Amino acid sequence: MTESLLNFTLANTSPMINYGPGLDYEPLGPGGLGVSDIWWLITGEGDDLVYRTTKAGSWLQLDFDGTAIYVYGDMSMPFQVDFDGTFHNGSSIPPGNGAPPGLIWFDEFLSPGGHSLNMTVMETDDPNAEFMFNYTIIANSYPITQVPVPVSFPANDITSSGEWSKSPNGTAATSTTNASLTLPFNGVAVSMTGPLRGEFISYAVSLDAAEPINLNPMGVTSQDVTLFYQSGLDPTQEHTIVVTNTGREEVAIDSITVWQVGASSSSVGVPSAAPTSASSATSANGGHSNIAKIVAPIVAVVGAIILALAVWACTRRRQRRRNFMLSGPFGLRFSRAFRTAQSPAMMSLTTLESKTDQATNATAIPDATAEPQVPVPADVKGAAVVGWNTPSPVYRKEAV
Repeated sequence: MTESLLNFTLANTSPMINYGPGLDYEPLGPGGLGVSDIWWLITGEGDDLVYRTTKAGSWLQLDFDGTAIYVYGDMSMPFQVDFDGTFHNGSSIPPGNGAPPGLIWFDEFLSPGGHSLNMTVMETDDPNAEFMFNYTIIANSYPITQVPVPVSFPANDITSSGEWSKSPNGTAATSTTNASLTLPFNGVAVSMTGPLRGEFISYAVSLDAAEPINLNPMGVTSQDVTLFYQSGLDPTQEHTIVVTNTGREEVAIDSITVWQVGASSSSVGVPSAAPTSASSATSANGGHSNIAKIVAPIVAVVGAIILALAVWACTRRRQRRRNFMLSGPFGLRFSRAFRTAQSPAMMSLTTLESKTDQATNATAIPDATAEPQVPVPADVKGAAVVGWNTPSPVYRKEAV
């Protein structure tokens, strides 16, 4: 059966990863080590943080669902791995095998389901040695023919309980204890992202009514943190994720992302009032909604431009007619005043009188001062002045 592989990068800032010893530390060996000692030192700025330690006995722990895991960092200190109760000494990377830079340990071909990783730094004689941890990649395979596609749900659109402050950028935040967000979905994996802003943040995440997972960030301030991630879900079943603020500090959530089977591309989803019966329906609705949101403004702008051009053209045409059209007795006098011998047909004007009256008047009352008239062609209608003012480029093109 064809399988699809979903890889997810879990950064070292995620509360899913535990570091120790912490405040609940128990002394190790004779004399032990006090809680005031520095175990893990966090360096860097923003979202580019490095967790490093120079002390033997420092550990990190991660529970996850997947069929493979890859650990990235840098180390000059030995370490021991406890993976699902089996101990491994040192790196699992054979020397000279062309592994990616920074890969310090991995395990593949795992059985589907939950696993536990615990890495402990060991003693060394090198006083300058240290162990640095950057991130992990969690992989999971699925018996499906399409790679799962992420669909993001802004937190301010998700059903909420309790007092939440919702921002236009999609973030929802609360300082109310037991305030929660609930999202029903279909998919193979789900993650939650948001900023970490305080030292005593605590929240719980439950999936499909399972026992809540309590998470307590270690005082890191960062803007884009994976607050929760779970893979290995059945895409044919409906799932529900609930996040609850269990403390008094502000918990902020930017979005919840669901990896759906059958979605055509990464998009922004719209939570439904009730759980959908199929992930394909959810992804399709989200896709059409996104297309409409993109196409509608474009059509409106193009229509406005076309309308503006039409109004401009009509106004210009009226102005030209107003500037260059003369008729009636005043137009005739104006024409006679500006007509020269070099341009006897400079103006061809009609008066307000009928053609019969014009002929009669011209015969009965000759104008001794008038110059010979140039016959007006029978097809000339109106009083368009040609060549009086400097022609505009438009008229110049028409004349050519």
